[in-house]
Amino acid sequence: MHQRTRKVVTVVGGGASAHVLIPFLSGVGHDVQLLTRQPERWSREIRLELQSIDEELEEVFQGTLSRVSDDPADIISQSDIVVFCMPVSAYRNALHQIAPHLRHDREVCVGTIYGQAGFNWMVGEIVEKFGLDSVVTFAVGLIPWICRVREYGSVGVTYGCKSVNVAAVSPRDRFEDFDEQSAELLRALDDDYSKVRDGIRARFPDREFPYMLDYLALERLSYRSENTDIRESFITSKTLGAIKPPVRQNADGQWVIDTDHRFFTDDISYGVCIAKWMAQELDVSVPTIDAIIEWAQDLRGEAYLEDGKLLVDGDSLAGPLRSGIPPVYGMRSIDDVVD
Repeated sequence: MHQRTRKVVTVVGGGASAHVLIPFLSGVGHDVQLLTRQPERWSREIRLELQSIDEELEEVFQGTLSRVSDDPADIISQSDIVVFCMPVSAYRNALHQIAPHLRHDREVCVGTIYGQAGFNWMVGEIVEKFGLDSVVTFAVGLIPWICRVREYGSVGVTYGCKSVNVAAVSPRDRFEDFDEQSAELLRALDDDYSKVRDGIRARFPDREFPYMLDYLALERLSYRSENTDIRESFITSKTLGAIKPPVRQNADGQWVIDTDHRFFTDDISYGVCIAKWMAQELDVSVPTIDAIIEWAQDLRGEAYLEDGKLLVDGDSLAGPLRSGIPPVYGMRSIDDVVD
């Protein structure tokens, strides 16, 4: 499983959102610092209570502050990420206070939990004044949570997150839609496909399959690229970058998975299910393909797979024009397919 990269995150300001953000960031393994005018009022251990609208306690999150200070010189230079949790009117002054201490030798992200009043203009001002070319700016459209302070500096309360929110990042090329988890999933899927490809080559040693390629080899052939990493191929490819995720906006304005998207109608029943059938015929284990098929069938209310076996005669695959697995064309073996 992909391990989260530990970052040094400095929260600037002690608003209600800081009492939520600190436990969340600390809880997933980041080193969290706090820059505040009132360091003496802050505990190193921060408690966040998730409550229902009726004030019933539903869950508790604990966070730890590694350093608390009122002096930017103490902590800003160590920061990978700086997040503002303060009134909008204080942004500009705070930016000028921290700017002399931001690192010049590597990328530093500076952002706010509430993107109001041209925050990017404010950051642009200090970038120009202090020569901070390595700064990446980000802003969240709205404060993500409904929250308040129960005990300043030690206990915060949230009633949950907003259903829809947006975030902005500048420069634009720093915003990467595909993260390492996406790449790891595709690597695992391609490993399963490689097992099928290797199984076919072993079954037919006298035949050549020059275009039965792995993902990166095919990508390099098709796009004349020099990519050596799957995540790199996601980011640099204009074609892949233009592919939108399989989501739609429902009547309530929420973004949900679109189970009628071509990812499901094409790539599952006319894609990975074919690979699964071949793997089954070759007696090859393909756990990632199985997991994807099970996920898709649960979302669509279909029945493609049961106990690790493809339901080749079931309605979801064998029904009229429902899938492209070889048996629907009368092919019952790998030999039939290759011939």
